[in-house]
Amino acid sequence: MRQEQSDIFSAELRERQDIPCRLFATAIQRNSLSGAYILTGRQKPDKLLVTKQIAAFLNCQNSDQGGSCLALKSPVFCQNCQWIFHDEHPQALIVLAGEQENKKIPVEKARLLSNELNKTSRYSRIVCIPQAEQDIFHAETANALLKSIEEPPERCHFFLFASSIENVLSTIVSRCQEIPIAGLGQEQDDFQLLQKLPGVIPEAKQTHSFLQEITDGQQLHHKLSLLLEEGIQPEELLDALMTSQLTHLRKQAAVNPAVSLYLQELQRLVQSAKLQLKHYVKEHNVLESFSYALVALRSKHLGEASAKTKLPT
Repeated sequence: MRQEQSDIFSAELRERQDIPCRLFATAIQRNSLSGAYILTGRQKPDKLLVTKQIAAFLNCQNSDQGGSCLALKSPVFCQNCQWIFHDEHPQALIVLAGEQENKKIPVEKARLLSNELNKTSRYSRIVCIPQAEQDIFHAETANALLKSIEEPPERCHFFLFASSIENVLSTIVSRCQEIPIAGLGQEQDDFQLLQKLPGVIPEAKQTHSFLQEITDGQQLHHKLSLLLEEGIQPEELLDALMTSQLTHLRKQAAVNPAVSLYLQELQRLVQSAKLQLKHYVKEHNVLESFSYALVALRSKHLGEASAKTKLPT
């Protein structure tokens, strides 16, 4: 059965976090929820709400009615939903944190969790790590969970929170999908990021993508190479492209699952390219592979015609 945002998330959360809610709804609909996510951004309360509402949907005892107790606005929540929203569920929502906020997560807690996850459970388990930055979720602790994050047990998903992907261990980043969670004023911040790229966004009122047209991977690679020669960092190019697509496809993604899936896979593609750059792969080689992959991705999800014309606005 097709799942809509309204089946899973509250109306208030959907209004604030339309794109993340749409991406997760599409993944759940297609039974392709990833094993591990990093939710980035400054809005920690919404990260927790996204995580809890997914956990509630996957474990709701009223799911045969088509949604969770919260989404269905049930007068009385089922036991699972009550426990999840009160942080009391013994298995469906597992939080891994230090003894105090901003304190390192003990490696022994990670080992115990890893052993616990190897046991069978009748619940869909959501593991939440509210502070996944490497000074808290440090190398020794992360290594104790690395195998579980890379190959989660059946019906187990990791949700890690971090202000920025750069603050998380690369071994963890490479095993997760990043989902940006916008904070108050985030759209304005994203637009300012686009304006900072010299020669790319010449006017403040210009709101379409900084890449005007693409006909094939070779031409896109050429355009990106020219921007590199202007002194723009490749990470900035990738971030600006992702930001522009998230910003200007927001309305289409809300009504078109193909556009939503395109954005979801584009995030993976951007993250993969940035990881290659961190591993000192040559910039032009990374952007060349990215360019051809982007054209193929657009052709797959948006059709051949759109892949050979302007990036959507």
